[in-house]
Amino acid sequence: MGETIIVELGFNPNTPSPPPFVIFQNLTVSQPGPLNTTLVSPVINNDGTRVAATAIDYGGAPDYYACTWDVTGNLTVLPDLNPGSKLSHVVGLSGDGTIVYGISDDLTNPGHYRPVKWTNGVVASYGFDPALYSFTTANSFASTGSDEYFCTVNVLVGGASECGQLSLTNPFTFFPVPGSDISPSFGSACNRIGALVPGSSFSSDRAIQRALVWENGTPNILSTSGFPGATISTANAVSANGAGIIGTIGSKTVRWGGLSGPPILMNQLSDSFAIGVIYIGRDGNFCVGQATDDSFVNWPVLWDSTGNLTTLPLISEINQSGVATDISFDNNVICGWGQDDNGNSEGCVWHRSGGPAIPLPRPPNADSLQCYTYGFSYNGLAIVGTGTNSDGYQVICVWRN
Repeated sequence: MGETIIVELGFNPNTPSPPPFVIFQNLTVSQPGPLNTTLVSPVINNDGTRVAATAIDYGGAPDYYACTWDVTGNLTVLPDLNPGSKLSHVVGLSGDGTIVYGISDDLTNPGHYRPVKWTNGVVASYGFDPALYSFTTANSFASTGSDEYFCTVNVLVGGASECGQLSLTNPFTFFPVPGSDISPSFGSACNRIGALVPGSSFSSDRAIQRALVWENGTPNILSTSGFPGATISTANAVSANGAGIIGTIGSKTVRWGGLSGPPILMNQLSDSFAIGVIYIGRDGNFCVGQATDDSFVNWPVLWDSTGNLTTLPLISEINQSGVATDISFDNNVICGWGQDDNGNSEGCVWHRSGGPAIPLPRPPNADSLQCYTYGFSYNGLAIVGTGTNSDGYQVICVWRN
């Protein structure tokens, strides 16, 4: 888990096309655990100077560490709310990189996770009593723009799922559901200011699951027009500006152009395989992910706002598999990974205007490194990912433009 790879794009405007990313600096830091540490879903701040991730040490219980890395590769293991419990998880990172959001084992009620934030490495809990709930998971955070940060939370109450929102100054507030519906649950992420939260709820007899988006805590049922007889729909993600919502109706992936618009079917390569939308762009106009064709080739793909699908070039014609994981703020560059000729995973980028997959460089003397990219910084000048080096343990990777 110990290396940070800083990469800079060597670009000469006089050449016909920019060369691929090249290694700029290779840094080594210490690890919080032994070599069998796994990194989970790293996040990067707005300008690409700080990364946060959960490190899982499988050498024992296992143990969970919330960690950050700065631009020079220095590692900080964040303190647990319950000191020494080794049960802390990263959920998100503020734009300036000074605040990490997550959950940590509660000091007064061990065994119950509590939403927390770490400010410059100091842990503090939200106004939330975990003793009231049998399980808690905070799965996204947002800023209102006035320095008040929210956490969207799923909890179990008497065996039933409930969800809601809280801030540092306000107690936990349950989100209502339509009519007599029960058991709401959140999708993957709220939008950038937390005003729109995707999810679903069940009818009282559990015969129908409805896609919902809560707008400032008020539920809005999304349309299933064009899908007669549909009884299962979910909303999973919403763009930063709220103009695009991604979810499913039955086995099909769809996009809504807002709270009141009809669903648009996202095109597939084969009726036999469901597509996987990994990320919706910040303005809602493009989505990226993976689609499988009838020949079992896993393609990295791009969808536009009408549901049209474009396959992105593969790294290798021998091992035909790839996935797109994020698109830059200006919608011009896509990141992801694919398999090379040797079957190793390799991070890469694509230009939306066309051209081949551009592999991201691996660290020196680590030919067996498996590289995976997760996303861009908000300014689009850095990409964060992970890899597995030749010693078999994971590293944090940052490629800078």
